[in-house]
Amino acid sequence: MGPSNSIRFNPFSGKKTAKKSQSSRKLVKKDQDQKQLDKNGIVVYQKNQKSKVLSIFRFKKKKKKKSTHFNYFKDLVEEDFRRSGAGIKVSKLFLLRFVLPATVVLFVISILAFFFYDSDTTLDTNITESRSSILGETVKLEERSFDHSVSAEGTLIIPIKDKTAELANFTLPDFVRFTSNQLIVTPTSDNIGKYEVSIKTGKYLDTYNITIVEADSEFSELKDKISDLLGQEVSKYAISVYDITDDRSFGVNPDSIFPPADLSKLPIAVLALLDVEKGSFNLDTKVKGYTVSYYIYDMVVNNDNNSMTTLENFITGDWNQWESIDFRIKDELGVDPFYRYPHEVTAQNATKLMTDIYAGAVLNEYHSSYLLELIKDSAPRFQDRIVAGVPSNIEVSHVSGQDYLPDGSSVYNDLGLVYGEKTNFVLAILVDGVDRLEAQQNIVSITEMVYEFFENDIDKALDELK
Repeated sequence: MGPSNSIRFNPFSGKKTAKKSQSSRKLVKKDQDQKQLDKNGIVVYQKNQKSKVLSIFRFKKKKKKKSTHFNYFKDLVEEDFRRSGAGIKVSKLFLLRFVLPATVVLFVISILAFFFYDSDTTLDTNITESRSSILGETVKLEERSFDHSVSAEGTLIIPIKDKTAELANFTLPDFVRFTSNQLIVTPTSDNIGKYEVSIKTGKYLDTYNITIVEADSEFSELKDKISDLLGQEVSKYAISVYDITDDRSFGVNPDSIFPPADLSKLPIAVLALLDVEKGSFNLDTKVKGYTVSYYIYDMVVNNDNNSMTTLENFITGDWNQWESIDFRIKDELGVDPFYRYPHEVTAQNATKLMTDIYAGAVLNEYHSSYLLELIKDSAPRFQDRIVAGVPSNIEVSHVSGQDYLPDGSSVYNDLGLVYGEKTNFVLAILVDGVDRLEAQQNIVSITEMVYEFFENDIDKALDELK
């Protein structure tokens, strides 16, 4: 029986069936390697996918599809291997035994870390992270530390100028009170020791290290006189005194932070002279048509702000990076804070810098004498403070500062090295938020008290030796 009469596997009928059969034989003859025929010439196996006629006799075993989730995860892992150049084919067994368990472990660790995270942990980089309980965001607080000391039976008032400040301590010592704008420390002899008080102010976590020391009866009488003079406004004054001759000191709020105003010109002058000593430039080097020595003189003697800005920009090497001044003041001069940005200083740090200049601790002998001689010749308008509080024959090397506040009060400062008849001493008096005339009169009165104390104290010591 010929192939044209066979209909055993033919799904068509009539003439079409015969024509299809003839076409089938013609197509099969074209590729003998890709077909098999039974004894009647009918195709039973065919690999040629291009032939539409023969494909109806093709039987293909369907493969079982893998899980969509498994394929997605497998593709991600293989893509990661391909990008790294490994070219590894990921098997299901590899994923189940290694990758999935490791992923589960990392997920559990991250959950535990989130719930047991300690927001008060201090990192090595001096950054503390605290979590916001409302927004769930991470806020970084930069740590700052301030050292303060006060005598037992004395009073220490630390101004807090940030209105958003909040107490970070759970409890406070009984002798410490925190208000919206200040810390008030009133210790007794039973409180001698060291204490820490932490306050959050904006992006900062400020820690105040407060040391309570035994009361010094040597200066008790002088302190009582100053306290009686200032009365309720004692917190608006910071006073620091250092007796160079006998190496002794005392103060009223000496570690409280105040705005330095023009006192900040002094460390800039010291840094400029340090650069001269390093050979970076010399006093005759011209900047914008004037010498470095001219800018130093105009800045510290005439209190000129333009000269300060020009010199400050010149020594930083970048006319827009003034903040680098603060780092140099801290690292090279060893006073912190005595800043330009932010504008902060303590009376004790101001006293320390002037003492170091006198002792040759920051500049060589020549430049120390050069700077101290310059600031003896301050402008007449700045001679109404410390200079006015000592006898007319007593020389004073000093720098003054002032600023006027919107409420009509003033920042009124003076820092001086007094060359007394019997002793040399450094006196810093900072005033913030007091009427200008009242501040000027109180600075003169305090200077008179301090000068008289040292002169009389020396007389007493000589009488005892006799």
